[in-house]
Amino acid sequence: QGETVVAVLPGETATLKPSGGERVVFLTDGRQYIIFDRLVFDAINVGINVIKITYGSDESTSAHHIRIQNSELRNSLSQGILINGTGGGGGNELLNNNIHHNGRNGDSNHSHGMYWSGPKNAIIRGNNVHDNIGYGIQIQYNTGVNTIVEQNWVHHNGGGGMVIISDQQNIVVRNNIVSNNSAVGLNYGRGVSNSNAA
Repeated sequence: QGETVVAVLPGETATLKPSGGERVVFLTDGRQYIIFDRLVFDAINVGINVIKITYGSDESTSAHHIRIQNSELRNSLSQGILINGTGGGGGNELLNNNIHHNGRNGDSNHSHGMYWSGPKNAIIRGNNVHDNIGYGIQIQYNTGVNTIVEQNWVHHNGGGGMVIISDQQNIVVRNNIVSNNSAVGLNYGRGVSNSNAA
C-alpha cells in the first residue's frame, strides 16, 4: 500500500491555521495510509477540534493507518485530537508530537489533549502532552486492542494526566512520565499493563 506524505523539509515550518470551520483536519470515509510530518496544526479560529479521525465497522471505508508525527497540535476549543469509532480503523500512530493548550471552552470533562475511543493496533509514543483543560491522554468507552502507549510526557493538564479504562484488551502503558497534573495522574482499568513514572 502506498503512502501519502504531507510534510515540510527538515528545518522548515508550515502552519495549518484555517480562518473558520470545525477542525483543522478531518479524516473519514476511507482516508488511509497518510503521514503528517513536521507541521503545526493551529485551531485558534475553528469551532471544535484540531484533528478528528473517524472510523466505522467496515475497514475498507474507515480512516486508518494515519500517522501524525513531529508536529504541534494547539489551541482548540475542545480536543487536541479526537479519534473515535467502532470495529475498524486500526493502525493509527501519534509519534513525537507537542499537544498543548487545547480546551479553550473550559470543559475539563470533554476537552482533552488526546481522546481515543477504541484504538486498534495503535501506537502513542514520544508525545509531549501538556496544558490541556481536561486529561492529557484519555482512552475510554469502545474497547481498545493491541495498543502501545509509551515514552510520553504528560504534564500540567487540568483534568488529570492519563486515563485508560472501559475493559481494554492488551493495552501496554510503559515508560511514560506523568507529572504535575491537577487531578489524577494515571487511572487505568482491566486489560492494561502498566509500568510508568508518576
